[in-house]
Amino acid sequence: MRLEAWFVLVTLSLVLNIPFNGLVFGLPRQKTDEAYVTLLYGNDFLLGARVLGKSIQDTGSTKDMVALVTDGVSDYAKKLLEADGWIVTKVGLVENPNYEVRPRRLWGVYTKLRIFNMTNYKKVVYLDADTIVVRNIENMFKCGKFCANLKHSERFNSGVLVVEPSRKVFDDMISKVKTLESYTGGDQGFLDSYFSGFINARAFDPNLPQQVVNSKPVPEMERLPTIFNADVGQYMISNKWKVNESEISVLHYTIGPLKPWDWWAAWLLKPVDIWQNIRLQLPESLHGTGGGSTPYENFLIRILVLLPFCAFFFCYYRSLLQTREYFSTVYDHIRLIYFKSWYTGPHAYAGASTSSTGNPNHQAKVPFYIGGVSVIFSFMAALAALSLALAIVPRQVTPWTGLLLMFEWAFTIFFLLFGGYLHLIYKWGKATSVQSGSPASRNSESLEYDSGKGHQRLASSCDISPWYYWLGMAFLALAAPILPCFLGFNTLLSRFGLMITGVIIFASFMTFASDHLAIRSFLRGLEDRDHTRILPRVACHAAFRSSNITNEYSNDGYMTLDHLVTFLKEVQGEEYARKEDAQAIFESLKHLKIFHRNGLHLDAFFRYLLGDLNHPHTPMGHRKYLWIIQGMFRSNGGCRYVKKPDFLLNVHPENEVFDLKEILPAKKTLQVPFKSKPKLAIS
Repeated sequence: MRLEAWFVLVTLSLVLNIPFNGLVFGLPRQKTDEAYVTLLYGNDFLLGARVLGKSIQDTGSTKDMVALVTDGVSDYAKKLLEADGWIVTKVGLVENPNYEVRPRRLWGVYTKLRIFNMTNYKKVVYLDADTIVVRNIENMFKCGKFCANLKHSERFNSGVLVVEPSRKVFDDMISKVKTLESYTGGDQGFLDSYFSGFINARAFDPNLPQQVVNSKPVPEMERLPTIFNADVGQYMISNKWKVNESEISVLHYTIGPLKPWDWWAAWLLKPVDIWQNIRLQLPESLHGTGGGSTPYENFLIRILVLLPFCAFFFCYYRSLLQTREYFSTVYDHIRLIYFKSWYTGPHAYAGASTSSTGNPNHQAKVPFYIGGVSVIFSFMAALAALSLALAIVPRQVTPWTGLLLMFEWAFTIFFLLFGGYLHLIYKWGKATSVQSGSPASRNSESLEYDSGKGHQRLASSCDISPWYYWLGMAFLALAAPILPCFLGFNTLLSRFGLMITGVIIFASFMTFASDHLAIRSFLRGLEDRDHTRILPRVACHAAFRSSNITNEYSNDGYMTLDHLVTFLKEVQGEEYARKEDAQAIFESLKHLKIFHRNGLHLDAFFRYLLGDLNHPHTPMGHRKYLWIIQGMFRSNGGCRYVKKPDFLLNVHPENEVFDLKEILPAKKTLQVPFKSKPKLAIS
């Protein structure tokens, strides 16, 4: 409980760190008669407007920057824009007459017409919030009364405009809002209809000297060159610009679902890197807003980073404490290897099998449909994890933050969903093991199975091979989106195509892994049930009898068929055990070369029960291992036990629990009687 309380305190101290936002003094005022203008009718484009303002300032411009905002923009957003140098002007929303039949995102776009009513300025350059300025564009103010860039199908794009404000023009526009057709359902289609002769307008020459411009009458309309409205969407189709890249002045990110502030856009669109570089240079105009973030976003990111770890901690911490055999399993596994190597030499582990699927008797119990069901469930879990993670991770975080958060949450959700499914499969395997077969046959199968896997039972809690599957899926899931960028693919189609290839490889591996993990979980349930059915009963029953195990179940340390039948009946509780069952067990162990002409070595048989068949059979190993067995009997589970002889408890110079040079016979330690009837601890 103390550890849990400490963990909660540390977590709260990390995430609840939102300092007070200071006041902003010296709000921007109008200084010039020309201005750059953008429009916000919600907080979604706030980051875009901030980056646009930073890009304009980086070109050395001294013109005013005006942000037209509607009631949908929060007070905090207005204050942040003012802190960045924008003159924030609140305007009324111009209703879209096509709102009911057009996309919802176009509900406020007609408000853009308000720029024609900014009569306090001589001329304005309007820039959408999804544009950035990469070269100085002061020469755009030389353009005529209305300027735009002509796009495909003889239509112009309203993302970049040069406008000479006029109250008369504005009133005329408002009067025609409901009558003029808009092919887009928004402001762009309306303006295209209003300025119907724009296709015949002359091209604007930005390099024309100012004296020449002043000597001619101001044209009603002029067409802006592509350098003032370079369409990123068209670039991604052909992987090249229609003009010289070094001459481009304004980049326009026109692809709807791939706006530059969406963290996933940077992994698909190469020009988004330019936008992100400017974003990272945003100053901390208000506390916590440096690099384009906000205090709320910083707080949310901390929460999202820590929550998966908290989930794992609270889900598994108590179970790890309650089940000691699963606690620190990797450490215990390393210790097990060390002690086995110390007792039996470096080759003790060489013959041990780590496969949980090698026993044909257990394999026969696996339902034929478990693999297919597991594959289907794994894909459903993956889709659910991706959908939930995409909904959880904020859209406007940096690309790497978004990718890592997406990866963390998607893998966590998938791990919990599919891990829970595998746990149910494991429980199913345990239940199947209990319900199938006769007592004698179950014992025979378990003997045959465990004889082939040696040490695995003692180390069953540290079966690390499934982690190879999990880590493989994690690696492929992370590599799929980032590999195209690292390999230098620039076009949208090539990046997307390589990502699809990565997804196909990931899906193939996940199919293989989900099938094998489900089968392993089912077999693990069979194995663990067999293990819990044998070992605790052997230990407690043997201790309960308080007699000489060596004398009762062997002749001078050798177990015959009759001894084994007696053992099965009295210790294992297999009351119907026959000599044929004992013979089957003998046959399953013959390949281990642990037999004498007088029978099976008793200590080797108990090594099977304790999950270790790798010790060489030597007199010292025989005596040493009986001491270990005796220690297991005296300290197992809930069994009460008498005090062991001192030579088993004393720690010797080399930290061994018993002296390897001790000459007392092992059977003396097995003849110590119990003073009270022990409690049985049968799983």
